[in-house]
Order: sequence, then structure tokens, then C-alpha cells
Amino acid sequence: MLNEALMRSLLAGWIVGAALALVATAVLLASLARSQARGRNWLPGWERVKPPIVGILFVNLLGITFTAFGLVLGALYYRSRVHAPSPMLLTPNLFFSLVVSLGIGGIVGAAAFVRRGIGVTAWVLGGLAVLAFGWVLPNIAR
Repeated sequence: MLNEALMRSLLAGWIVGAALALVATAVLLASLARSQARGRNWLPGWERVKPPIVGILFVNLLGITFTAFGLVLGALYYRSRVHAPSPMLLTPNLFFSLVVSLGIGGIVGAAAFVRRGIGVTAWVLGGLAVLAFGWVLPNIAR
């Protein structure tokens, strides 16, 4: 059964995921345009594709991925809010925020290890994801 707190958590996850997808799309498109202008293309083969098509692809893929991730984290926030409430450091649930931070940090760190280093763009997007999902989501769902 869906109650009001669960619906707030899911809606907060969806909103944060959608907003982060739009920001990530803008950051990635700007990064791609800069790298192509410098002659270093981080998406080989995409120089032949028109930029609006790449933008449409980024918007759709990131939109689906981040909103689904936001819905899952919204549901997990609801569960952690019930079982481990701990308001601290500008978040209603410090445990949830730290777990999200460690998870996203682990994903970005693993990508840096596998690729033998990643650009500033990936670290910025990881930081934005930590802030959005770790701190904004719980405060909106409150």
C-alpha cells in the first residue's frame, strides 16, 4: 500500500533524478563540444553525428537512467528513514546520505581506476550526484 511518506520519497527521487539528468546533459554536451574544438574527441566516431542528435541521445539516456536511479534511492530513503533516522549535517538522515556518498564515490573511483584516470567532468558530475541524491532528495522528501 502506498502511503503519503512513500509517495513523497518517490516523487523527490524522481524530481532530483530528472533535474540531475538535465544538468548532466548540459555538462556532458559542453564537455564534448570543448573536447572536439581542441581536437581531442572523447567519443570516437561521434564527430560525424550532428550535435542535436547527440543531445537527444544524452537527454533520453540520462533522463531514463537518473530518474530510475532517483526512484530507487527514493524508496531506499523511505526504508532508511523508518529504520535509521539520524538528522545531522543539513540532512534528515545522515546514514542515508553517507551511504549514497560512499556508493557514488565508489562508482566514480572505480571508473577512475579502470580508465587510469578520468576528467574533471566526471568528478564534478559525481559530486553533483552526491549532493542531489544524498542531501537534496532527503530534504525534499521530508
